[in-house]
Amino acid sequence: MSDACGSEGSTRRLFAYGTLMVPEIILALLGRVPRHRDASLSAYARFLVRGASYPGIVPALESSVEGTLYEGLFDAEWQLLDEYEGDLYERRNVVVTVGTQAIEAFSYVVRPQRVDELTERAWDLQWYLREHGPVVPVD
Repeated sequence: MSDACGSEGSTRRLFAYGTLMVPEIILALLGRVPRHRDASLSAYARFLVRGASYPGIVPALESSVEGTLYEGLFDAEWQLLDEYEGDLYERRNVVVTVGTQAIEAFSYVVRPQRVDELTERAWDLQWYLREHGPVVPVD
């Protein structure tokens, strides 16, 4: 997969919008919590995946998704993230907003042929933490 966010692994960024926003989960997956800050992604909407506790995002013109922008990810961490996210998602280059700054990042977007696996229910981080706590999802 090409790196549209820079040629060095240390310059890569991830926009996380679901369970990876939880520090305990990113720590369990990567063994560290990369530098991060709040960000938003315009023209996408976030929905609960059917039969799961995590969300997926899809393009939606009049919507936006709040999330976390992680910076300084390395090649080996991208491999872990790709495996964690599985084949429901594809890693796409997106542009997120941090304050007034537009920043390129990768995010995991539900593959077009799999959008029927999303429910109509919007996913909410506070609901996830209340219902499931900061545990690594296995579903």
